[in-house]
Order: sequence, then structure tokens, then C-alpha cells
Amino acid sequence: MRRYSLRYSLSDIQRQYAEETYQRAASFDKGVRESNPDIAQNIANISKAYPTIPKEILPYVALSGVTAEDQLALDLANRSAEVIARKNAENIVTNVNWGKRGVQLGFLGLDAVFQNISRGFKSSVVAAQQTGRSVPGVVAAATLGGLAETVLPGQGETTANFLNNVYGGGVGTQFKAARDRYGKNEFRLALDQIKKGKPLNLGTGFIPKSLDLKQTQVFLDETRRGKSEAEAYQAASDRYGMPITQLYDKREDAYKYISFIA
Repeated sequence: MRRYSLRYSLSDIQRQYAEETYQRAASFDKGVRESNPDIAQNIANISKAYPTIPKEILPYVALSGVTAEDQLALDLANRSAEVIARKNAENIVTNVNWGKRGVQLGFLGLDAVFQNISRGFKSSVVAAQQTGRSVPGVVAAATLGGLAETVLPGQGETTANFLNNVYGGGVGTQFKAARDRYGKNEFRLALDQIKKGKPLNLGTGFIPKSLDLKQTQVFLDETRRGKSEAEAYQAASDRYGMPITQLYDKREDAYKYISFIA
């Protein structure tokens, strides 16, 4: 009886692995060469023209040859906008029950103390660096001035006057300008909205997190009607309420100051 067997030498196995490695490298090189600047620019153009198209599918759309001027890109954008709008209509509600609203406001009230301290500290650092004064000295003086405001409540005027008297050179003026730019804490912003009878946008969870107005149905509808982004944003704000937590976070980054590590 004849027996058949397969025999591979070490050199055969090495050649096989070398061939497979070469094929993988050639495939990778082809992909790199095909991902040229034109495709990258096409992705950027589509993303800019149709921001509702999910970022995950943009490379596939561009690689398929679709451009921002094609009808297919517009169809994809409209379909994506409809999906987002339907999701918002079903799931996003800023009017929560009184129990959850109470918890949200409670968290804002607790954060208000620390936000006020943070605002005063950052304002004094900004004032010191903009006037060339000692940062630790101005911070310490602002702290003393802030103690007086516990007796004479104000919007930073007492601290600003104290700094001007101690340092001169407009240190207190810079402190007041920085503090005003940082604005009110989240709790005060929420109270202002309540007093004005406007919707309170603190999200739908117990932890306050405002709804992103650019992801709302109203914003999408208004932009599709040809309204500018600012007009669409205002319409969404009127409907859902000002994004309090986002606004506060944005103001927190109003100034860029230098920090020193000992």
C-alpha cells in the first residue's frame, strides 16, 4: 500500500511566513497611498457641510467617492437629522418632577460655596499676573477683602477697593473685571432663570448636567429651515432653557493664566 505524506522543511515554512508578511505590508502600503490629502479634505468638507452625519461613517462616505456637493450626502444628513430629532423628541425632557428638581438645585447650592471660592481665587491670580504683582500676595489680600464681603455683601466691589488701596495700579480693577467675566455661580444662574419664568435646563438626571442645545430637535429644525446657528441656538434656548452647567464651564475657561509648580 502506498502512503502519502506532506513534508515541510524549515526553509519552506520561512518562505511561507515571508510571503504572508509581504502581502500584509503591500496591502498596508496601498491603503496609506490611497488615503491621500484629497480624501482627508473631502472628509473635512462633508463634515463642515453636514454636521449631523455621524463622524464614524464619514471616512467610508468619503472613500466611496461621495462629496459634499452630491445628493447622497444631503440624503444622509437629512436621515441622520431625523434620527436625532426623533430620539430627542422621545427621550429629552428638561421639565423634571419636583423631587428631582429639588435634588438638582440642592447639588447646585452645595457647589455654589466652592464655586465662589474658586472664582475669587482665579480672579486674584488673573489680577496679579496682568499687573505684574506677586500672586501669593494678591491672593492673600483678596482673601482678606473677601472676608469683609461676608458683612457687606456685594459683587466684588469691597474686595476690589481693598486691593486698590493695598497695591494700587489697578489691581482691584483687574480683579473686578475678571470676577465679572467669570460670572455667577450655577445656583445663581438657576435662580435667575426661575425668577424670569424661563425653562430650567439642568438635564434629566439627579446630577445637574444641562442638555446640549445643538442636539435638540428645535435646533435641528431651525437650521434645516435656513436659520443661522445663532438663531437656531436661541430658539432652542427659549424652548429648553439656557444650558446653565455648560455656560458656567465655558466661563471658567475665560482666562488662561500661568500656574507654577514648586
